[in-house]
Amino acid sequence: MLPTLRAFVLLIRQPENQAIQKNRLAPHQTALLFQAAAGASPRFSGCLSILRQPENVKMQPENHYSTPTPTMPNPIPFISAVRPVFPEYSPAHDKHDGLVCVSDALTPEMLLAAYRKGVFPWFSEHGLFYWFAQHPRAVLLPERLHIGRSLAKTLRRKSYRVSVNACFAEVIAACAQIPRAEQGGTWITPDFQAAYTALHRLGHAHSFECWLPDAAGRWHLAGGLYGVQIGSVFYGESMFARRADASKIAFACAVPFLARCGIRLIDCQQDTAHLARFGSQLMPFEAFRAQLGEWNEVALAREIGRGVAAENEAA
Repeated sequence: MLPTLRAFVLLIRQPENQAIQKNRLAPHQTALLFQAAAGASPRFSGCLSILRQPENVKMQPENHYSTPTPTMPNPIPFISAVRPVFPEYSPAHDKHDGLVCVSDALTPEMLLAAYRKGVFPWFSEHGLFYWFAQHPRAVLLPERLHIGRSLAKTLRRKSYRVSVNACFAEVIAACAQIPRAEQGGTWITPDFQAAYTALHRLGHAHSFECWLPDAAGRWHLAGGLYGVQIGSVFYGESMFARRADASKIAFACAVPFLARCGIRLIDCQQDTAHLARFGSQLMPFEAFRAQLGEWNEVALAREIGRGVAAENEAA
């Protein structure tokens, strides 16, 4: 982490310093944050550039400062791992392109608290984690899963096996390594992998693996996906494919399996053509949050556990 940014993070974590929590920054704090943003990467600087906008830097005299103090009418909250209380995201009041808050830690407890509010960590830089919400939200209702003609033929004629929670760590590592168009790297850093793997050990993160045979009949991990489960909601996170159709097979088999377990809503986060072909739809964030409030509190009909979700032996 950059020295100036590390100092800023330490500064806002000090219990005696409540200026930021009151949406006020002392002059030395603002200067320190500007230095950090200027020395960071373009993406990080973009997230903090809002501090340079005139409407977010208003000079007002304060009794407890000897000089005028900048104030932020639209601050980005800092979330502590000690007490991970995430703010309510409102599309109508979104001033930061979906950026909800920032933290300097990523823990299973933080993930569970954030997902319940429709917030998820998207990337990290210089020791800080950026939490976002998406409006409208792409979701899939399991009963509306659509399997296209080509994929249906593959599912009938191809030999495959889709397992559940057979190798979570390998799946998330593979998702981090797969090159993706228009992305310079991966957001699934070692810190992300460690946090979600810990969540997996707690029973709230699950993986689906697609195994395909080679010419000699040996089975190999060819694709898969992972996500977070809270109550009757499954939050899809990422998928990968090493062979053609592997991630599609995993997803096509995972959705009916999750439905049999009692999943009522699948969060797809982003609206993509790939997921739209499976029947995903856009939902206003307010409606999505209401769905979370209902289904996060409903227990599964049966545990997701470990085993085989589906398999097929080609003739």
